[in-house]
Amino acid sequence: MTEPSGWTEYSKFVLKELERLNNQFEKISEKIEKQNTTYTSEITNLKLVTAKQGAIWGFVAGAIPVIISIVLHLV
Repeated sequence: MTEPSGWTEYSKFVLKELERLNNQFEKISEKIEKQNTTYTSEITNLKLVTAKQGAIWGFVAGAIPVIISIVLHLV
């Protein structure tokens, strides 16, 4: 049984095209992975800054009533 005319050439073209698309997919996947790593570290840094600021403001908010009560007790 013989192959239809041109099928051999077309099958080679399809294989090359699949390889090209696979290479592009791998490049895109690598770029996405790099961006995710960058974004993850940036988000972690933002969380740390926010937590520190929250702790400071929480301390200040808790210290104000204590200072007021000490001043009132001394007066």
